[in-house]
Amino acid sequence: MFRSLIIIAIIGLIFIIIKKRFLSTDKAQARNTPSKETVRCEQCDIFIETDDAIADANRFFCCQEHQQVWHNRSD
Repeated sequence: MFRSLIIIAIIGLIFIIIKKRFLSTDKAQARNTPSKETVRCEQCDIFIETDDAIADANRFFCCQEHQQVWHNRSD
C-alpha cells in the first residue's frame, strides 16, 4: 500500500514538472510574438508598433538615438 502511494506521488510530480515546462514555453513564445502591426528596430531588434516607429527609408527604429547610432555605424 505504501509503495503504491509513493509511485502515485512520483508520477504526479513528474506530471506537474512536465506541465510547467510546456506552459512556460507557451508564455515565452507569446511574449516574443508581436500581437499588433509591428516592425523590428534595426538597432536593438525589439518589436515596436508601426505608429510609434521612426521610419527611415526601408528601416525602422524605436528611437532617434538608435537611428543615429545606425547611421554612424554605416558611415
